[in-house]
Amino acid sequence: MRLFLAVLSFLCGAGLAAAAEFFVSPFGLPGGDGSAGAPWDLATALAQPAAVAPGDTIWLREGTYRGSYTSQLTGTAARPIVVRAMPAVRVVIDGERNSMLPAVLTIRGAYAWIWGLEVLNSHPQRTYPSPDGGRATGVDIFGSGVRLINCLVHDHGSGIGFWANSVDSQLYGTIVYNNGWDGPDRGHGHALYAQNDRGIKRISDSVFFNSFSHGIHIYGSEEASLHQFRVEGNISFDNGILSRTGITRNILLGGGTVARDNLLADNYTYFSPSSLVGQNNIGYRAGCDGMTIRRNYFANGGLVAIECRNITMEGNFFHPYVFGLPVEQLAFNTYLRTRPTGTRVFVRPNEYEAGRAHVAVFNWELRDQVAVDLSAVLRPGQAFQIRDLQNPLGPPVVTGAFDGRAISIPLNLTAVATPVGEPGAFASHTPAEFGAFLVLPYASSVRRRGEDNGAGRLPVKP
Repeated sequence: MRLFLAVLSFLCGAGLAAAAEFFVSPFGLPGGDGSAGAPWDLATALAQPAAVAPGDTIWLREGTYRGSYTSQLTGTAARPIVVRAMPAVRVVIDGERNSMLPAVLTIRGAYAWIWGLEVLNSHPQRTYPSPDGGRATGVDIFGSGVRLINCLVHDHGSGIGFWANSVDSQLYGTIVYNNGWDGPDRGHGHALYAQNDRGIKRISDSVFFNSFSHGIHIYGSEEASLHQFRVEGNISFDNGILSRTGITRNILLGGGTVARDNLLADNYTYFSPSSLVGQNNIGYRAGCDGMTIRRNYFANGGLVAIECRNITMEGNFFHPYVFGLPVEQLAFNTYLRTRPTGTRVFVRPNEYEAGRAHVAVFNWELRDQVAVDLSAVLRPGQAFQIRDLQNPLGPPVVTGAFDGRAISIPLNLTAVATPVGEPGAFASHTPAEFGAFLVLPYASSVRRRGEDNGAGRLPVKP
């Protein structure tokens, strides 16, 4: 496998050597030529000017791009068009919207990689008098072969809409939080709303938390398709907590039709202690068929599986409950009704940016700090920073140069990203028994594809 990836990386690198680079600025103009000296505005670049060909990269300069945008960029599977933030800068798309349509960023076309952007909605209204009111979605994905990579998506209606006609697409490494609004009936708006019919849809190594409603919400009516999802390596916690009606589900997969051929592996979920315990629900309503559930860690909110046929379950941890499955299905899993003990740490190195990783810590002993081995992420001597994912734009909680030893990460943190808007949407930090963190190379969180980032060449993910 490593040899295959090495060869593929070499071939992709060789193919990209002749690719062009273009530039976009908040002060760019439609009449520019996309050069460093005459950058485009964002709307012009996303409409794919004639000069932009498959394999090219469009770099976004630092600053805030205000309004709603639609990408029509069309590359190929072998030569995607990459839209990416310039190295080590903050690039923000702010919708400033108080209506549900359109989304702040709509992705059509095909084989476009959107990388390293922050997408937000700074409009303050978070309470609406009708269930049909609300805020726009942050990112709506309709194009095939699309990848949303290492982005921040926050304070929208739903964070991301990942729709059935987006075939063979991937959400990777993206941090999605503080999305939704309160209606007169309940909290609305999920971190992720997804459907799929053809091809494989991947939801990988992303983080979903503090929504007004659900975290990962793979759902649809009797006419929707919920097939062939690969949900792997994600962290989802405290979803629903911003609404006055309280916590809901961190992961839901099911709806009006049977969900077929789906994988849920190596995901980590948590709810802060509450008199009402949240859940993860697989096979909601119509059930599921051909489901694999492997090596997940479901804490302070277990699993509800309804009418799941041909299900494989192994290596999972459930606390405090699991419903809907026969006892024999739990033989190769851990099911704990009482409070867990010890400490569990999960490290997920990023496949697109060397030196980057997500870390989930379950600190049942309530230690002030927990030692984390990052030798799979950082090389000796490499500078790094660690950010609290619950306050991702705040200051790092740890900085230093990696000396090969385990790094102590604080767990008694309180600062949290405040939801945009009305004070009724109040976010609080999880207690010390859980933490989620982002590891970055200190000097730069973003580098060009294939450029040295202090930990070797960046891999080109196929």
